[in-house]
Amino acid sequence: FIYTFPAPAAGTYVYHSHFNTPEQVPRGLYGLLVVRPRGQGWHHYDREFPLVLGTFPGSIVTGLPDGWDDVELINGRTFRTLADLEAGRNLFQMSRGDRVLFRIWNASNEVHPMHTHGMHYAVVAADSMDLDVPLHRDTMGVNAGERYDIIAHADNPGTWLFHCHNLDHVMEGMIAANIVT
Repeated sequence: FIYTFPAPAAGTYVYHSHFNTPEQVPRGLYGLLVVRPRGQGWHHYDREFPLVLGTFPGSIVTGLPDGWDDVELINGRTFRTLADLEAGRNLFQMSRGDRVLFRIWNASNEVHPMHTHGMHYAVVAADSMDLDVPLHRDTMGVNAGERYDIIAHADNPGTWLFHCHNLDHVMEGMIAANIVT
């Protein structure tokens, strides 16, 4: 199908199924809809990455280890072993000095306190509304359905974890890496 509609105000929005939702959303019928402002605006950034968080029942995933009830995802993928690192899963490449915009949406029904190592970030928008004053963080809880635009300043070279600070979620795959060169 092709859908057309007037674009809402600039911001990060989402789409997802409202039919058989418990089955369709975990199978990937969801995503971000980004409406860009005319001109750059005050949110100057050099790179942009989506960060869609998900917690889905293990019953719909093949090949899980015995005893796993849920799978924690970032952008539809888990990160569990060095093989995932070598495959380039959930790796965000940036150059030293870059201002990096992450558009975060929690598509799950769980709270995910997202935490980064090696850098801090400023929350510049919440649920598609610009904040008058950015909030500076290195950990922030993202409730079910919430959206945040955050800008990180990549001023510290290295490979830095970006993960849910519910550490059992890390063990179930909700981890990424920021690579600053």
